[in-house]
Amino acid sequence: MTIQLLTELPTGAFADLVGKKITVQIGYFLKAFSMVIFAFSQSFEWFLVYAIFLGIGDAMNSGAAEALLYDTLKQAGVENNFSRYWSKLSLVFQIGLSLASLVGGWLDVIWLRLPALGYAAALFLAGIATSGFIEPKVDTEKFTLYNYYRQAKQGIKEISKTTYSTYLSLFYILVGGISLAVMNSFKTIILTDLGYTNTQIGTFLGIARISYSVLLFQILRVDRLVTKKRAFYLFPILLIFSMAPMYWLDKWVALPFIAISMLVSTARWTILAEYTNQVFTSKNRATAISTVSMIIGLFYVVVMLGAGPVMEKFGGSPIIFTILGIISAVTILPLGMYLAKNNS
Repeated sequence: MTIQLLTELPTGAFADLVGKKITVQIGYFLKAFSMVIFAFSQSFEWFLVYAIFLGIGDAMNSGAAEALLYDTLKQAGVENNFSRYWSKLSLVFQIGLSLASLVGGWLDVIWLRLPALGYAAALFLAGIATSGFIEPKVDTEKFTLYNYYRQAKQGIKEISKTTYSTYLSLFYILVGGISLAVMNSFKTIILTDLGYTNTQIGTFLGIARISYSVLLFQILRVDRLVTKKRAFYLFPILLIFSMAPMYWLDKWVALPFIAISMLVSTARWTILAEYTNQVFTSKNRATAISTVSMIIGLFYVVVMLGAGPVMEKFGGSPIIFTILGIISAVTILPLGMYLAKNNS
């Protein structure tokens, strides 16, 4: 995470200057290489090398891939369908993730390193497939150190160029930071704290992922069901409803609330990403997305650092969900109300 944070902004500027397609492709190849190192690592030093290459690869993919998709759709004149395409990608991803979780357990029995090498092969094939992408025709400049510095500066300015874009970016960062903490860490921690076995956790997460991905896909197929105004109210309401009561919920009652908090993370990508891309210019898009991703990562790190002592004092992760739900009520809800009134 630290390596990705440090390289988010530079790789975003690189994508806007040199090209989003080549940046995404390099990212896939770096991640494939990192997983090969991971598979055969026998010491902490080699695991560090793996983490460095994976962090850089993730950073090269994070902003550039989203920008590449949006600018490709924009060039085709169908950028208003971004959420539909993203939800379809999310559905396929979640199904693939669920199947891979099942297959990975069997591959692990055959050979300990096989799951990691399988992932490396998938990443390498993704890098090859990227060769078939078309680089969107946006203004590009010759790569120089000065242009690189200027591009990074423009990307930072892009997220705060107007009052609306500033509040929208902040809304996206807070929703993204809280949902990232849930998806990356707290969903598994709380299920363990509630007494579920590894088999039960795997089954629940697989069913939950596919269920809410199908739900989002079907909802976004209906025109104007999810409008900007509704979305800006819906996200804080879902976060508050699913997280604030968690401290007082028992084992079985907590499950649907955890599933809803996970749904918010996927919906953040499929719905809110379209709104942020609408206010970013193509020339600075990857840099702006990377800047936002970097701040989300910082928020995640701060939450994780503060969570340990709090969980020790209050007996587990349910209190963290409640605190994040209260933070959502105090920060995200007012921002959503402002954006709902000014989204035109």
